Amino acid sequence: MRGRGVFAGFPFWGKDRSPACGVPELELRCENNDIARMNISQVAYRVLEINQDDGILRIAREDSLVGLCSPQFMNSTFNPKVFESVEGSKNLTFIYGFHGLFTCEINDQGGYIQEGDTGPGECNLSVLVPVSTTDLPPIWNFPGWEELLRKGFEVRLKVDREACWECFTSSGACGIDCANNQTTCYCPNQSSGSKTCAILPAPAAPGKKSRNSALEIGEYHLDLVVGYGAVPVIVPRVSGLHMLLDSFEPIHGVLLCEGEDVDPSLYEAEKSNLSLEELEEIRRIHASDTAIDREQDSIELRLAKLCLERNIPYLAICRGSQVLNVASGGTLYQDIEKEVSKKIHESQRVKHMDYDNYDGHRHVVKVVENTPLHDWFRDSLEEDKMEIWLIVITTRG
Repeated sequence: MRGRGVFAGFPFWGKDRSPACGVPELELRCENNDIARMNISQVAYRVLEINQDDGILRIAREDSLVGLCSPQFMNSTFNPKVFESVEGSKNLTFIYGFHGLFTCEINDQGGYIQEGDTGPGECNLSVLVPVSTTDLPPIWNFPGWEELLRKGFEVRLKVDREACWECFTSSGACGIDCANNQTTCYCPNQSSGSKTCAILPAPAAPGKKSRNSALEIGEYHLDLVVGYGAVPVIVPRVSGLHMLLDSFEPIHGVLLCEGEDVDPSLYEAEKSNLSLEELEEIRRIHASDTAIDREQDSIELRLAKLCLERNIPYLAICRGSQVLNVASGGTLYQDIEKEVSKKIHESQRVKHMDYDNYDGHRHVVKVVENTPLHDWFRDSLEEDKMEIWLIVITTRG
């Protein structure tokens, strides 16, 4: 499900996602693919941001977006089995029907603000609202309080994200077992109830080399890695993979190789200005490259982010460049010829993929001395320079 700036999978559900695909309290409504909304304990909220990695949801009350003087007189309450507060937030009570810090056209009276859940006291009405404590304005700054409410606040979702990741990396889909209201893993073979799905690679034909889809790496790259004195550690598609990645220590380098294009939904592909007809043509022309592999995307994006966090050397070949760019928050052109070349002079235009001259793009690079790369290719360097094939991955962002 996608709204403007918001992309969500489990534990959310709604639209084409069945209630069994998410937590009952987390129905998400995307209006015109622009605004994401949800109701929590009968209060309407605008969804501003979803951080699925950390399980944090940033929301703002719909009535708060209008201002302090148009409240839905109902407190913000949250089911403790689904939500928990985050550090840096606290509850405030906005009390109405009393001459105080601000004036509203509610019975020609105003109100004031108190910390905590105090209730209306001797006044007419009150509303309990969580706020972020990061930028609390002075108590007298009425516009500042309205802006604070519009920025929303954060809550953490109490979901077993570790179990869901294990399910996802075993080709399953995380969901809810409605009978016992617990997280479960729905598998391609229609089974459910377990934490992961079994991975059973197809047997190879006798006498032929096989490609194990659970490994996704070519012998050519393995031979190169071993040939230069390194020991390759292949990252398989198995349950508990995220724990394996986090526990790899030390990692001296990561090599990500070829494969299908990264799923456009993982970056801001909606800004490409491509028509539906052009997108369909891209899928037809580059069918083998546009066959999305979401499991591989998830694994490799996590690995790339790990490299960025730990400052681990990372060598990207073809698709690996896409992964690194998206992991860094960048975007991609789905088709260079359609999105870039038509905007520039004909003499400078390039094809998305030149099948007639596939390996013809080369340029010279200078290799820094006293580096592992320089040592590896010492015998093939000329004046500390080497010629490489240029793989064009045009990026944005």
